[in-house]
Amino acid sequence: MLPTYASNFNNLYYPLHSSLVGQFVFPNFANPIQLICSAIQAGSRLGYQESAELCAQYLAPVLDALKFNYLPFGSNPFSSAATLPKEVAYSEERLRPPPGYKDTTVPGIFSRDTPFSHGNHEPGWVVAPGMQGMQVQPFTANMLTPESLAELLGGPDIAPPPPGTNLPGPPNAYDESNPLPPPWYPQPASLPAAGATGQPGPGQ
Repeated sequence: MLPTYASNFNNLYYPLHSSLVGQFVFPNFANPIQLICSAIQAGSRLGYQESAELCAQYLAPVLDALKFNYLPFGSNPFSSAATLPKEVAYSEERLRPPPGYKDTTVPGIFSRDTPFSHGNHEPGWVVAPGMQGMQVQPFTANMLTPESLAELLGGPDIAPPPPGTNLPGPPNAYDESNPLPPPWYPQPASLPAAGATGQPGPGQ
């Protein structure tokens, strides 16, 4: 039994993040006729053999089309990364994404690496040093920062912004009180005007 357990553990253990990652399987549904008809046969008191034969006779055309070992949809929610970004070798070190960014389909152009950037739809892309003269598609140009776009047009190399900073936006982009929430939500308390605090001034 040890070789079987050892091989199963080797398939489940991911040394990259020191965790066990598995996937649900349904071995009983590899032969659904045996699963269902044997259950009917086991639950029948009289004529159990005939019950199993009738089950196989009537349900075989349907159950033969339901054989599956894994979940019946094309996704694997239990898959995870097998290689850390620092373990990837690049032909040139300048093509390695800076902290807080990840590769795109264009070498030397990096998108933000955030929990909501799976589809690379967040603006704020940056470019690697030495990318002057490279032509990009309009969508990529719209996602780049102004400094990165200037570098592609022949400007100096940019220094990527530090990770974890807010993207540039309108002045009220991070103001929770502007615009105000709908009327049915609690409204923020308004600040008192200057000189209207109710305290007596000097000479009063």
